Amino acid sequence: MGYNTTSWMTYFALNGAATSVEFTVGTILNALCVAYFIRKPSCPTNTLFISISLTDFVICSLSIFSAVSGINGGQPVIFQSGLFCNVWGVVWHTGYGFSIFLIALLSVVRWRRLVYPLRNMKRGYIGIAMVVYLALQLFKSTMNYWYVKQEYKYKEPFLGCSVSNIKVQDISNIDKVLYILLYVCETLLPAIPAVTFSLATFVSLQREQIRCSKRIDNGGACLSFSSCGPATSNNGKASVSHHGGEKWGKKRDATVTILALVGTYIMFNLPMWILCLGDAAYVFTSGRAAIWGSKENFTTYYMSYHVIYIHTALLNSITNAVIYFLRLRGLRQFVGRFWCDCRKKNGAGGMELVLVRSQVTMRLEDNSIVRPHLR
Repeated sequence: MGYNTTSWMTYFALNGAATSVEFTVGTILNALCVAYFIRKPSCPTNTLFISISLTDFVICSLSIFSAVSGINGGQPVIFQSGLFCNVWGVVWHTGYGFSIFLIALLSVVRWRRLVYPLRNMKRGYIGIAMVVYLALQLFKSTMNYWYVKQEYKYKEPFLGCSVSNIKVQDISNIDKVLYILLYVCETLLPAIPAVTFSLATFVSLQREQIRCSKRIDNGGACLSFSSCGPATSNNGKASVSHHGGEKWGKKRDATVTILALVGTYIMFNLPMWILCLGDAAYVFTSGRAAIWGSKENFTTYYMSYHVIYIHTALLNSITNAVIYFLRLRGLRQFVGRFWCDCRKKNGAGGMELVLVRSQVTMRLEDNSIVRPHLR
């Protein structure tokens, strides 16, 4: 069908402009988050924060090509290259599924940290889980090459590359079940551990805080928790504190941050879950349950797919970074120092500020005068 009508040009222009803004904001915020988390102490939770921010950065970076196609009236532009289209399709679909898994894994790790504070979780276990699931996502994203013998193709309403339409009337019941397991369940199933362990984390935190308050009132003590590793003590077993308010405040803040990430994941993926359920109904009824508009030309479907799949993924990635900025004072301070350093290095007069430990050396390009200035 033709895409030169006024309505289609408006659709492409609006999506191109919106995606451009999402790309700019998302890549900058997530790049700053990655730079900040890398400088933090190594622990399972911080490893997951790095992985989530890095995955969100990749998702936002890939969106620039959809934005370019939208601004150019839905033309493929760089998607004209079959190789690039296939690479984009594999990386995008892999990154989307992997980001969902990371949120679910983060909720599990946080729950274990609260319930078993004296047991340290090795980062190697987290790394193995991420590598295995990433391999499964790559397997799923490339399955279309060897199973249905189809490559990723550019779709104008989608403004991206996807697998070509499959006639559901021609596929077997086994293929239908396989489709549900690979494409529907991988989107819906991570919500179960994410929600379950998030609620369990909240309940565990509340109960332990009540028990700690009672122990303090009775002249006892509470365990203190570091940001990484198991709880420690002066004698190497358990750290105790008669004033546990600050420690509990930090634990509560960390839990609230993770709960906010899980809530954001649910909010932005709910439309995708509905779309997946619609796909499941369409596949299992052999095309009779076309709840997403006319399935004959798939135009309405791909428009819905773009709005739900592209924009919700980008907004989720951006909101994750915004949550970090709102909840983590250290991140705000890091960005503030970074911004100030950049402004000073590019300031007028040719002055270059070089940070050396606790001093800032001001060098004037006009002469050799060097004046140390303590921060």
